[in-house]
Amino acid sequence: MKKRLFWAIGIFLFIFSVTQVASAATVLRELGRSPFAVPPIETIEDLRKVVADSPGEIRKGFEKAGYTSLYQAFSQQFPTADIKTIKVNQGEKMLWMLYRKFGKGPVRVAKDVTWAGDEPFDAFQFDIDLGDNRYDIIVPLLCVNFAIRSITPIPKEPPPPVEKPVQKVNEAPVCAARLSSDKIWCGETVTVDAGGSTDADGQIAAMTVAVMDAAGNVVAEHTVDKAPFVYDPEIPCGGTYLVKTTVTDNEGESASGSNCEAAVTSRKRLRPVATAGFLRMWDPANFFPIRGGLEYRITDNLSLLGMLGYNIHIDGDHGDDAISADLLLHYWINRFFIGAGIGYWDMDDESVDREAVDGGHTDLIFQTGVRVFGEPDMFNVSLFLEARHWLGVDQDDLITNVDADKLASRLGGGILFRF
Repeated sequence: MKKRLFWAIGIFLFIFSVTQVASAATVLRELGRSPFAVPPIETIEDLRKVVADSPGEIRKGFEKAGYTSLYQAFSQQFPTADIKTIKVNQGEKMLWMLYRKFGKGPVRVAKDVTWAGDEPFDAFQFDIDLGDNRYDIIVPLLCVNFAIRSITPIPKEPPPPVEKPVQKVNEAPVCAARLSSDKIWCGETVTVDAGGSTDADGQIAAMTVAVMDAAGNVVAEHTVDKAPFVYDPEIPCGGTYLVKTTVTDNEGESASGSNCEAAVTSRKRLRPVATAGFLRMWDPANFFPIRGGLEYRITDNLSLLGMLGYNIHIDGDHGDDAISADLLLHYWINRFFIGAGIGYWDMDDESVDREAVDGGHTDLIFQTGVRVFGEPDMFNVSLFLEARHWLGVDQDDLITNVDADKLASRLGGGILFRF
């Protein structure tokens, strides 16, 4: 009986301790270690730019904090909010605060936050009204961690005098939509956020997003009938498409416009490439290399190329036609690129007796070049220089007295076509 009592008491204390830890408040002693935005902001214009550049992350933060409906009011009221600069003193509390761990990764929410730093900190303050409540929002300048300091009822105003109702003509809404990007890779989506749309005599009731091709044909369309008015349409692979957003108010009036139209380019990661040029082996021998293959674009600046080639022997005492297979990594800086990789080189040479040239061998390859025609996402042409060196060649491998370094080294250049 005593053992059962001891076990029951132990389980109760464990559950109580876990509950206390899980419900513990956050005591904040330092700012800047987990900022929402980097670098710190200094002016109201800086704050407005952060909001303009991060609508999706702010929305996700409000949702994680359990304030999804507040984001719609925030999107509509923030552009005209009265923003002030205040001091937040030691001991002041916040209901919750948005942050990113070490300034990176997904947005997180800290709840029941108390400032316990040695000194007050500067913050921007503004109010957002929703329903009957007014939300006091602060944004520390150092870390841009959006936080709610308090929720209070909106002061009641005396009812206006009763007048004879006048029939009003419904005003059309004003559409304002933002796109997360104007360039994406095939398979990715773009985020359309129409939360900034307004209606002077009512409210936004629906948002319709249409994706249209170059001929104006609608290839995809979707309607969102409740806030927040955010949608991620799929863009067809390859080409530029117009994303048009239309908002409808509670009276059925619709509006679009230039603020709700934007072009999005969906780019293919895989594209054909080809090269042609001149290559000299210091053995001596001269070649006319022709290569073709594919390029995989890892990022806008980094790509991986795989090419097969046939190297026509032009002249020289040694060597014959050769086949090659190259794997290269290119890094682009504006119009210039540098590259490196490995290659396979297989050349018959019956002019001398060498055991080393029986079969193929591995080359180390270096390239550098400049784009001279076209844009990165379209057909373009580049000029390049190339150096190849046979890895592992040794003078002892050669029966003849030919210089191994001359046999191993090749230098040339050519034209790179990206289709």
